[in-house]
Amino acid sequence: MSNSPQKNVAIIGAGVSGLVSAIHMYRAGIQPIVFDKASDLGGMWNVNIKPCWNSMRTNISKFSTALSDFAWPKDTPLFPSQKDVYVYLTNYSQQSLPNKDIFRFNTQVKNIIYSNNKWTIKYCTKSNDISSEQFDFVIVASGFFDYPYIPNIINLSSFHGTLMHSSDYRSPEQVRDKNVIIVGSSMSAAEVASNMATTAKHITHIISQNFWCLPRFIPLIPNNPISPFLPIDFVFYRQSKRISSQEILFRNNDDYKKMNDYLKLITDNSQESSKFINTNDEQPAFIAISDTYNEWNRAASNDGWIASGEHLCSQDHYSVSYLFRLNGINLTKFEITYTVKGPAKDYISKTIFQREKIS
Repeated sequence: MSNSPQKNVAIIGAGVSGLVSAIHMYRAGIQPIVFDKASDLGGMWNVNIKPCWNSMRTNISKFSTALSDFAWPKDTPLFPSQKDVYVYLTNYSQQSLPNKDIFRFNTQVKNIIYSNNKWTIKYCTKSNDISSEQFDFVIVASGFFDYPYIPNIINLSSFHGTLMHSSDYRSPEQVRDKNVIIVGSSMSAAEVASNMATTAKHITHIISQNFWCLPRFIPLIPNNPISPFLPIDFVFYRQSKRISSQEILFRNNDDYKKMNDYLKLITDNSQESSKFINTNDEQPAFIAISDTYNEWNRAASNDGWIASGEHLCSQDHYSVSYLFRLNGINLTKFEITYTVKGPAKDYISKTIFQREKIS
């Protein structure tokens, strides 16, 4: 038996990557210490600090977001919510890391210095106490979304309205009856725009690049009326569709055109309208994922209702999403009832929508 001291590793960030790194280091006999400026684990899925909006869900199904050594609970929705992911990561940590002392929450790493085969971590606690420790290894797992980015726009400081980053958005109530401009064409922009559309007076979405907005369920075979609709990751991750097992690092214009033509078929040409900028077929395809963005965009010229909902068919392990539009601006209340017939059982949903009359 070796008498050498146990190796240790400093892990910066307690999100998914930091948590998985800590667990695997622990199993390998390396003592992990996890630093995070938040008060709990989860990173962007931490419901306590709410870095994301309340209704946020994963963009791909639970089968692709599952950790290899920890299954989702059986009743988890097909596309888990922010809270679902947070509980899942918390349970994973409790099962795999019996020693909770490895977490240093409310702690911000200020400096890292490498000298004499050791890493010295200088950190600051919530009470502004400065300390330092030495480690054999360092893993930086702070993530891509650690700091919100707001571009330097001319005269932005003279704007007298509310300026917020998407990470500060929580619910549609923040923009009720407001005129909103959304800048950006990423995942967050598409999701936030469609989420705000249920309460905002008017939304203008400004983008610098064309993009395709895909729903979470897409047809397995585009332009085929009898094709099943599957979770987007089930279709895009299918190895049987790969032409080569080798990764393609550089694509040409023909490759881009084939991809854009494919995306046109997936969306049934629904994005070819005056509400969307025409996509250049010979440019790379940028993709956002939202179940309601396209419908919101087509309905933007109307003053009627945009309502959406979801029904979980738990015993049959799938969910039903719907979105509908009514142009009657004086309509104050309506009811929708539908039945979903499944192999295990039938599901009946009844929902009443109500709002104040528009003056």
